[in-house]
Amino acid sequence: MQRASFKCWAFSLAIVLISFISWRQSGESSLFWASIFIVCANNVRIRPLAKIALTVSFATLIITILSAGFGVIENKVFVRGGITRYALGFNHPNALGLYLFNACVAFSALRFGKNPIPDFGLIAVSILINLTFADSRTSALLLVLLAIFLTIFFFVRTDRLRKKVLTYFLVVDFRSQPNTLSK
Repeated sequence: MQRASFKCWAFSLAIVLISFISWRQSGESSLFWASIFIVCANNVRIRPLAKIALTVSFATLIITILSAGFGVIENKVFVRGGITRYALGFNHPNALGLYLFNACVAFSALRFGKNPIPDFGLIAVSILINLTFADSRTSALLLVLLAIFLTIFFFVRTDRLRKKVLTYFLVVDFRSQPNTLSK
């Protein structure tokens, strides 16, 4: 029901098809569902979705962590390289990190364009909880990147300059990296 050009539909179909093939080959469906969501999200209002995501993320975090604390659900413990990682009621410590990240993204989406100090506070608390209990390094890195992008979008106001700055972050210059494959 969306009105789009043939080129847009073809590109969207290619993304969904590639992610479907990836799902069938790897058994991991999250990329497929994310691509469906992205393709179908054209002209969708973000604020209502961010409110739902924030509510669900915080409720899930609070209920799961309290349930694990009271022994209602199992608090799984993992060890990686001598570091003890607590899932705090989730199936894996990385799931805890993911919910913390989701809550921060939803909070930041609701406050987009405003002073990012409260966002930085929530991000800092989330990183502290994440690294103290779950030691989910990827989630911690994503939270740091979120803080960087919030800073960019707060201080860089023009769309043209924002695109340039984001392109700088997205483009990796491999020529400046040492060639570790030949060693």
